[in-house]
Amino acid sequence: PLWKKILREYYRILCTNGIILIAIALLFKYVLIPLMDVQLQHGWVRNLVLISTAALLAAPFLWAILFSKVRLKEMDAPLGLSYMNYSLTGIFLRILRYFLALVLLGFFMDQVSTTRNALIISIPITVGLLWFLSEKVQRIYDQIERQFLLNLNEKERLEYIRNTPDRELTQKNEEVKQHLQEWNAYVTEVEIDDAFFLAGMTLSELDWKQLYGIDVVYIRRRSKTMHLPNGSQRILPLDRIGVLGTEAQLTQWMQVFEAQEPTEVAEEEDTDVNDIQLVKLMVRAGNPYTNKTIRQSNIRAALRCHVVGIERNGHRLLNPASSESIWADDIIWLVGDIHKVNAGVQQYAQSFVRL
Repeated sequence: PLWKKILREYYRILCTNGIILIAIALLFKYVLIPLMDVQLQHGWVRNLVLISTAALLAAPFLWAILFSKVRLKEMDAPLGLSYMNYSLTGIFLRILRYFLALVLLGFFMDQVSTTRNALIISIPITVGLLWFLSEKVQRIYDQIERQFLLNLNEKERLEYIRNTPDRELTQKNEEVKQHLQEWNAYVTEVEIDDAFFLAGMTLSELDWKQLYGIDVVYIRRRSKTMHLPNGSQRILPLDRIGVLGTEAQLTQWMQVFEAQEPTEVAEEEDTDVNDIQLVKLMVRAGNPYTNKTIRQSNIRAALRCHVVGIERNGHRLLNPASSESIWADDIIWLVGDIHKVNAGVQQYAQSFVRL
């Protein structure tokens, strides 16, 4: 209902500006008033300075509580204006707003000055100034609000940029999962614990692919992500590694992993996450990678990819070991840098068939 939207806007205006007013009042009560008592001996001078300073500081926020327009969506704006001006509910909400605003104003001035001065001098003068100088006060408040929203949006923008790699990796993992549904395989991410006693070893030394059939497809270290890491990359504490495998393979690997010191890693060519693609190819006779094991063929380095699957005579092998051979008419599934893979396919176009 429209009245609920208007009530939410009133609530936002009163809460936001009311909290700021209370903060200013407490600042005066516990910091500025004790300071004025020491510095200014004349009571009327002290009261004049306190009331003037408080009114100037509080004016933009008092104006917002009393006169700030309720912001509705464009489609609700004309109806909302009519509703607030002519309906009983709208009039009641406006009266309630003014009443709460006066209560806040009274509390604020009571903290700054005596109750008598607040009722007789401070509140009437402040309301009068707000009324006559409403345009100038409104401009000041609008500037404060714009700056606040700008800072708020900037924080959200920086947070969005900071989380972009996470979102891209999550999206890429979902794409791989969809492509490999028939294999019942997916990518899961695991963080290496400080107590992981195999930390510091290279992927070649761990040989997880040979032992468990899983494939490490990326390593995240602080703000850097290494896609398709080669065998010389080391697993370090607090690394987050993306592992590709079936449910059974990952379950077996995790059992050993859960039962389980950093060095410098060699720099290797970085790959943009958006360039990592899953490619399905058939290799023909005469292909330079056939009749060799995956390790001997050097396909991983040449095409900057991982061999994550082989189909042969109707049988599927997920995450084949590096000792597995590639034969003519095999269908191989590669996850790798699409530019390098495309270049390799083009170079040996006669013996590669893209599926």
